[in-house]
Amino acid sequence: MLFRYLHRALRRIASYAIDWTVSWRLGITSLDRPSKVALKSVDTNQYWSNTRVHSPFPVTRLFNGRKTFNGKAITFDIEGISEGPGYHPGSKKFMASIFRPVTLPDTPMPLVILLHGFAVPVPYLEEWHARKLVEQGAVVARLELPFHMRRRIVGTLSGDGFFALDPERTVESIRQSVEDAAAIIAWARTAFHIDHVSAMGFSLGGLVTTLIATQLELDAAVAVAPFCDPVHTFLEKLPRNAKRRVGLVGTSGGVWGMTMGEAEVLLRRVLSPIIPENHMEIATPPHRICLVAPYYDNIVGFEPIVRLASSWGTELISQPFGHMNIMTANKLAPLYHAWLLEDHDSPEQIRKRGRTRHIQGKASQDVAIHTIGRREGA
Repeated sequence: MLFRYLHRALRRIASYAIDWTVSWRLGITSLDRPSKVALKSVDTNQYWSNTRVHSPFPVTRLFNGRKTFNGKAITFDIEGISEGPGYHPGSKKFMASIFRPVTLPDTPMPLVILLHGFAVPVPYLEEWHARKLVEQGAVVARLELPFHMRRRIVGTLSGDGFFALDPERTVESIRQSVEDAAAIIAWARTAFHIDHVSAMGFSLGGLVTTLIATQLELDAAVAVAPFCDPVHTFLEKLPRNAKRRVGLVGTSGGVWGMTMGEAEVLLRRVLSPIIPENHMEIATPPHRICLVAPYYDNIVGFEPIVRLASSWGTELISQPFGHMNIMTANKLAPLYHAWLLEDHDSPEQIRKRGRTRHIQGKASQDVAIHTIGRREGA
């Protein structure tokens, strides 16, 4: 018993230490200071109906195919037209890497699109998951989000420019990310024999995953520590050095208002289209969506993820990890992959088996998945 308590205490300390280090890195991200901040409210449904999510731009395959994963897969790049903030090449064209089995089967295959987190410099985590998924017969697409990696502004760090102090500008970056993912899904359906489409995202990619699920019917979705309440994160979890630059000192709302209350009202009004909880009619059935909430998340917070699961009625995994180390928790990876590739119980079956079930993980450890009922009136 004492060993268990010590293990949990050390894990919690390690979680906070890792998140603090990453938080410091996020705090030095450049933030564009606009001459004025957008104040108008935005209708969520109308905003997304005016995007190209349902009429995506065409995609071009680049003929740079090569074997990877010790010869177990073939990878090549694709690119397509994209529309978003900025004037650099990455704002006008998206890039993604495709991984597929060396031998294509005669039977239909599943497609998994992987979406990385904010400020990721190299896609180590996504390619590790891609390797495991390809070994199980899936086609995997790894999208690079705007302002990241090959799409970054030359001379800047990966992620610089994605967020801005003008919340309307941030909404546009998220909108562009969702449109790019939708274009890849539409292309893959014609390029391969696909019968099952799923998405998995981490942190910022988790937000994009949930927004894709609101607009397109997916067979499965996993959002790991998703950035699902930008307002909460900006006002409560922003790194201290970034807060000073924004002006969030004491009770001040910085560039967003005289007080924190004013700032919250403004942000919730303008960021409405990218707050998943505002989407109460979603294209993907909630029982196909799994949200992963780390207890000790010091970057996006634990409460917003649980609140979204309650609002939508999705499945929820809550584990004693921090924001960063839950992404590399090997015992959870097989569970994510099974969720992405397998068919899911119907709501009737879920009611019969109960709201909580345990999935066997590594080292004889069980992982509990909770089915969260929708809030009254939601």
